[in-house]
Amino acid sequence: MKHDKHLNTLLQSYLQGCGKSLDQKKLFWMYLCGWVPEPAAPQVFQEQGLKFTGNEKNFLYTSYRELRKDQRTEHLEPRQLNDKLSGLILEVLEHKDEYKNQAKLKGRINEFLEEVLKPEEDFKVLFRVVNLSVKVEDIQFWDCIITQYDSDQLAKWGFDPKKNVPIGLDAFENQTVIIVSEKGTNVAEMVTRARLKATRRLRVLQSYLKVEFIHDQQLYFELSTEYAVRNESTGKVVSWGFDKKNTAIAYDYPDFLKEHVGEANRDFERINQLPPKVRGPIERTLHWIGSSISEVDPDIKISFLCTALETLLTTKADRLKGEKIAYRGYLLGQEVNSENYQMPQKVLGVYERRSTIVHGSDIGVATVRDYWLMLDFAQTTLKNFIQFVSSHNLTKPSAVFAKLLESQHLAPLRKWLEEEYVTVYSTRIAESIREEVGEEKPTTSYDGP
Repeated sequence: MKHDKHLNTLLQSYLQGCGKSLDQKKLFWMYLCGWVPEPAAPQVFQEQGLKFTGNEKNFLYTSYRELRKDQRTEHLEPRQLNDKLSGLILEVLEHKDEYKNQAKLKGRINEFLEEVLKPEEDFKVLFRVVNLSVKVEDIQFWDCIITQYDSDQLAKWGFDPKKNVPIGLDAFENQTVIIVSEKGTNVAEMVTRARLKATRRLRVLQSYLKVEFIHDQQLYFELSTEYAVRNESTGKVVSWGFDKKNTAIAYDYPDFLKEHVGEANRDFERINQLPPKVRGPIERTLHWIGSSISEVDPDIKISFLCTALETLLTTKADRLKGEKIAYRGYLLGQEVNSENYQMPQKVLGVYERRSTIVHGSDIGVATVRDYWLMLDFAQTTLKNFIQFVSSHNLTKPSAVFAKLLESQHLAPLRKWLEEEYVTVYSTRIAESIREEVGEEKPTTSYDGP
């Protein structure tokens, strides 16, 4: 994975757009740090003699995401990687004249990459498979091993039987296990990837083992919380432990339970007063939000949340569902004076990742950050929807969407999307709005990255 291209694009853009004076550079940096509100940015830039393109943060997010996806940077915590990338940007802005020299800039990018990229090592990660009890010896299954080891075999595999550790060979002795190969620079991150990979391999195994005389209940395989990691260069177990990230934790907050159940009951009373054609989508939306919370894989979590939002904010006849979800959710927030809203472009970006997943183009594309963004958007939008429907006595979803097109906030949103914060996603959302109000598509559109 090469990073010099996107880093060069990022830094060249900033060198051209940050201005010449110290005040201009400070403003540019403050915007990147989030100290300038997004809606006010175009006006603030103009007042300081700077051109606002709307891509300033997009370039930054792209570079950070590309670096974060590279397993050679996983030895750095997110804050550490962000600090190092911010440090590089700040240095280039402060010494703008010096880094106008392309050779100088290229050299500094290479120094930065040498600092943040660490060579990967080879490991094997071992998990016990719950509800799979077969005595077999090293069956190669795709790119994994399914086996059952006794204590001597586990010692040969890399365990030290003399070492007193919380998770020793006794946790895996005479148990069916799956062994996954992984590369990485951070053991914790590598174990997370290995667990996801092993889970997906078990799903494949279930597909092949399911024949007509085998009950589904016989194939309810899952991974144990225990794991062990062997470094391939030494042949020794170097890490072990319990992975409790995705196991149930008892909820023991009675005061919060009473508070939120009370809120739910008040909503229940309001929902029951609504017409059936509105009440049904609301209840189904809550089902899909709850289903998302119950899942582990971020891909599935955001898929369920997008299903929840489609249920609430679209009809079967709607084209461009992601675009409509993005702007309808935003307008609902504006209409009920909600201060908690997500930028439509960000919502559409996550929806696009969901489309990649459900149409089979790729897996492993969603992140926990995507999940939190869409969960917040779905929960907030649902509350706003209930409030909006109740206050306007609307009887069906299509009436809600028609009413939103009368919103006084629609014109400012379109201006922002079409003129002030122009990106691929904002252009697509604006086109969806034009289609909704029956306007013709303009002859020019955004062709940027």
